[in-house]
Amino acid sequence: MSEFKFDEAVTQAFRTSGGKQFGWRLVFWTAAVVSIVSLIAWPLILPHYGELMAINQQNMQSVLGGDPGAVDSKALNALMLKMAPTYLFLMAGYWLAWVMAEAALHRKVLHGTEAPKRPFRLGKDELRVWLAQLGVFGIIFAIYFFGVMAFVLMAVIPGLGPILAVFGLIALLCLLLLASVRLAPAAALSIQRDRTHVLSAKTLTKGRFWTLFPAYLVTFLGGYIILYIIMIMGVGLVTGDPNFFMTMSGLGKEDPTEIMAAAGDRFKNPLVMLLGVLSLIAYSAAYSLWMVSIIGVSSHAVKVWSR
Repeated sequence: MSEFKFDEAVTQAFRTSGGKQFGWRLVFWTAAVVSIVSLIAWPLILPHYGELMAINQQNMQSVLGGDPGAVDSKALNALMLKMAPTYLFLMAGYWLAWVMAEAALHRKVLHGTEAPKRPFRLGKDELRVWLAQLGVFGIIFAIYFFGVMAFVLMAVIPGLGPILAVFGLIALLCLLLLASVRLAPAAALSIQRDRTHVLSAKTLTKGRFWTLFPAYLVTFLGGYIILYIIMIMGVGLVTGDPNFFMTMSGLGKEDPTEIMAAAGDRFKNPLVMLLGVLSLIAYSAAYSLWMVSIIGVSSHAVKVWSR
């Protein structure tokens, strides 16, 4: 049996028969889709962001001040409903990019084939990947939903309620983590066998959780940290306000509407606008590289454990 290798897993996209050229081509096309979706969606979201930050700041101060009853949930819900169509478009676009990138990488790693000129396409493989992802998300949500219900029931038991609730919460988190890792290669398995698989992935990963977990942990956390740094730098360049993220979290003391108004004035400068677009493209490229690295772990797992 072939051995699972950590370094090959996290860089699998650049270790196919297409070499580094295929890996970077895949990142480029993924970043192109993510960039286009972002450039369409964010200009529609930003006009509402000042109001969102103001409501969030007010609610956060109410909670920290010991008066959670003063939280204005109606205003927040009304605003989120107004922004929902754009957010749904953003999420759908990112998900589409992920599905096409995952299908392309699994196809290359497990079958040695790719679409001519560009790795992206829409077909049966992408449908299988989407269905496998949907199945895994459904299982994770079901575990979360019923786990929370059990957590609430345990919390109201007289005497032992708080203790049982703490252990129940820990157990739920461990179960969610276990299920996420065990089922992660479902889409890769679906591409390899030309048939949608979800629960079959746990047979492949049985007894291999602690082999897969470090690879997913490093790629996920490492990429998240890098993405956050890029986002901070980009937002800092565009807004010119080092306290923007503090205000966005609801913990700042500045007026969010004034901050957004000042950022809007800065955007009238063509140079600032160019910096904003370039920052968004840089974030999209980093996000796409992060995405491809995570997908590669599943590709490598199915490649070495299905022989």
